[in-house]
Amino acid sequence: MSRVPTNGRVALALIAIGFIAAPLSCSSRSSTEGAGLSLAMGDVVLNYGAIVEASYDDTVTTAEALESAIEAFLANPTSSTFAAAKQAWLAAREPYGQTEAFRFYRGPIDDPKDGLEGLINGWPLDESYIDYVVDPISGDTVQSGVINDPQQPITKEALQSLNEKQAESSISTGYHAIEFLLWGQDRNQTPSERGGKRPLSDYVRDGDDSDDDPVARRRLYLQLASELLVEHLRTVQAQWKSTPGSYRAGFEGDDVKLSLARIIIGVGSLAASELSGERMKVSLETRDQEDEHSCFSDNTHRDVFNNAKGIINVYRGSYTRFDGTVVGNGKGLAYLVALANPTRKAAMDQEIATIETGIQAISDRAENGEPYDQQIKDDTARADIQAVIEALERFADLLARSAADDLGLTLNFIGPDGEPI
Repeated sequence: MSRVPTNGRVALALIAIGFIAAPLSCSSRSSTEGAGLSLAMGDVVLNYGAIVEASYDDTVTTAEALESAIEAFLANPTSSTFAAAKQAWLAAREPYGQTEAFRFYRGPIDDPKDGLEGLINGWPLDESYIDYVVDPISGDTVQSGVINDPQQPITKEALQSLNEKQAESSISTGYHAIEFLLWGQDRNQTPSERGGKRPLSDYVRDGDDSDDDPVARRRLYLQLASELLVEHLRTVQAQWKSTPGSYRAGFEGDDVKLSLARIIIGVGSLAASELSGERMKVSLETRDQEDEHSCFSDNTHRDVFNNAKGIINVYRGSYTRFDGTVVGNGKGLAYLVALANPTRKAAMDQEIATIETGIQAISDRAENGEPYDQQIKDDTARADIQAVIEALERFADLLARSAADDLGLTLNFIGPDGEPI
């Protein structure tokens, strides 16, 4: 789903950059000093680490299940195993979507030197970079991409090196590359049609065992992409274990206000720009299905739901695992804000309630036959989406500006020009 940035989109991208903190610093304010609040901050940091660990554990487990489902499909490509692989992809997105709240402060997943986020969840994706596409005007099939270029080796190393090689949308690995390989282009324009309709024949061998055969290359690509996803997620998962030398060990042992600032920047960035902006506002403004997050599978409603749920998890200090187990003792950001400024906490709770109501409405509409790419064209649904966007923005402002001040934190965000903002 390639897209050419407009001025509005560039502005949103700059906002997102502005919420990446590097370096971070914080200063104390005497009005909020006190042993009780300091101890509470430490409790919140420790509880956050437990939530992050559990979230990535679930993410790896569901990604491993996806890899197994893809292996079963490739071993026996039938309509049943094909559907099972797609369902496994949808299930894998549920916990991962909630981990997006742990980004934007140069942690293990998006460290500027060796962060793996771009290889895991790179988006938007130019599908013609990977495989054949149907020209939207002529309706002709264009044999394009890595899969249809026999001169391009398909190995794990090659797929990783190709990621974002030509442009930001030149995505070759991660969830959305796998999504496209499973569903194909979503060319549907009516609510009755859901997701892409990639034919099973794309994966059924016809006796041609040559390395140039597109079916053989597509099968290999899908296999390696699923293996890479698991490997990359395991790398991030390991850094959030309580082991000597892990990122989590340093995070929990660092100055408590510095770690708390990272938590706030992660949640604030997702709410203020990435989710409300790139993932919701852009598609709302363009009304174009090419601008939705998971456009091949029509799963964008769950992306929105789970991204927002990740914000809520950190705010409330708990996470419900996919087996129903609850992790976290409730000592989240809301717990801290309540200690420092109960009135502020009440205002933030109100925005969270608006967000919860809105994302549930978006998800329910999609499950009842109106996918997200149709909701952005429907006036009633658009109003609900806009309400969520505005509540996310207000929540982020309350958190990163007012609540941070209540807690005695000064957050130094770095703007696109490299200067603090």
